[in-house]
Amino acid sequence: MIAPTRPKAKVVNAAQPVKRPPRPERTIIAAPEGEKGQGTEEEDNKTRSGVTPPFAALRDGRWGRFFPFGSTCLRASPQSLPICYNPAMSPFLSIRRSLLHWYDRNGRQMPWRVRRPGRADPYHVLVSEAMLQQTQVATVIDYFNRFIAAFPTVEHLAAASEQEVLRLWQGLGYYRRAKHLHRAAQRIVTEHGGQVPRDVNALLDLPGVGRYTAGAIASIAYDVRAPILDGNVARVLARCFGIEEPVDAPATRKQFWQLAEELTAPSRPGDFNQAMMDLGAMVCTPRRPSCVTCPLARYCRAKATDRVDELPRTLPRRAPRTVTHHILAIERGGRYLVQQRPASGLWANLWQLPTAEEVPIDGLTAWAAEQLGLQLGELQPLDRFTHQTTHRTIRFELWRTSVAGGRLKRGAGEWRALDDMYDLPLGNPQVRAIEQLQAKRSHPKRSPSPAPT
Repeated sequence: MIAPTRPKAKVVNAAQPVKRPPRPERTIIAAPEGEKGQGTEEEDNKTRSGVTPPFAALRDGRWGRFFPFGSTCLRASPQSLPICYNPAMSPFLSIRRSLLHWYDRNGRQMPWRVRRPGRADPYHVLVSEAMLQQTQVATVIDYFNRFIAAFPTVEHLAAASEQEVLRLWQGLGYYRRAKHLHRAAQRIVTEHGGQVPRDVNALLDLPGVGRYTAGAIASIAYDVRAPILDGNVARVLARCFGIEEPVDAPATRKQFWQLAEELTAPSRPGDFNQAMMDLGAMVCTPRRPSCVTCPLARYCRAKATDRVDELPRTLPRRAPRTVTHHILAIERGGRYLVQQRPASGLWANLWQLPTAEEVPIDGLTAWAAEQLGLQLGELQPLDRFTHQTTHRTIRFELWRTSVAGGRLKRGAGEWRALDDMYDLPLGNPQVRAIEQLQAKRSHPKRSPSPAPT
């Protein structure tokens, strides 16, 4: 039997390269050799329910860019392709490490912050986070110190009257925050034994505590791994990961929360969250960010594509509605009428000189007769100024007058000397009006300042 012969191998000239079909292009995300996460290996490799979450990565860049948004990827680049995600090989680890390294050397000093190995007072964190909503840190610090001096514990705050709390809050604005903080303190005392909860769901049950505030308190005070998302954090994420969708769109906001949750460090989550806030406030600022000092510059897609000034994007906003409020300084026997505002709405429960909102000038005397029961003398203009709120531009006009007749309706207000009004909680426009009255007491017929343009 003749054995089958093998086909002769084709001899290839060594000088000629062998042509092979091209391999399909793949994107691999890996951390630099020897680089580890901030948490333990078990924590860094942990995935939810044992399931590898889907991600999307961009082809270009050292790491690629990725977003934990399921099968739908944000429009981060014209070219994107899905990949499998391995937390142990994630650039998240390097981002965490770089950011915490920067924070340890550059983090802001604040009266409610405590550096490791110490731990922040949960009550101090609760108060500071309530004050920091819609208010800059530089403004908050003095208010925080005065507030803690007056109410050193949550029990002291719970036992105080609402008017005492509003009086100390005067000037910070957004007074609903003070009322919510007061009620939250009362709930903490009655339902939690005077201990600020560490559980995020328990925190969310408190008045005025949303997802951001709950995450901040849990992570900063108790080192619970809970994400935060405010304007500073959203700006950092949008630039670092090149997210082009409007950051204030509801669908995008939900996806930002998912990204923040995955990115939050399993170890030192409170420091990590504060580092994100500080980075957005100090380096990754809305205008003229300092990219040369940014610890995340090498991971930043906006910097790599020269789009730092374009991101983040926001939805078009409606122009604020302009309204006119007339403040009536009604004098009787050297004292002026003040009244408390309603329990809801703008400047709720604060005190004011009687203020006619969106009433024409020729209707002010009729308004005073109907609302106050008083007949007014001649109206003398004193001042005009503008106050900006989130949705309205309020043009205030201050008038001085005296009582010509009538009788003050019951519950319509009380008479006080100008110097005694500062004992009451007042909104900023009312403080300005009272200051103008004090400054012009010796100039009763001085013409008003020109209206701002």
